Amino acid sequence: SGGANCIRCFHLRLRSRNVLQVHTEGLEKCYTNEDAALTTCPDEGALEQQGHSKEILLYSKDESD
Repeated sequence: SGGANCIRCFHLRLRSRNVLQVHTEGLEKCYTNEDAALTTCPDEGALEQQGHSKEILLYSKDESD
């Protein structure tokens, strides 16, 4: 995207040793400053409502320390 800065807000929850849950407004949205991105951060209430934010689950197969 022409080298422009892209700032997004992600809400992270560690569900277990190998599962990380990520909520975001969406990967298609991009902001040029931190304040604009922070206004899109999903709050606890929004996380409970389906459809308000996108959910991404990241899994790790390697559980070694």
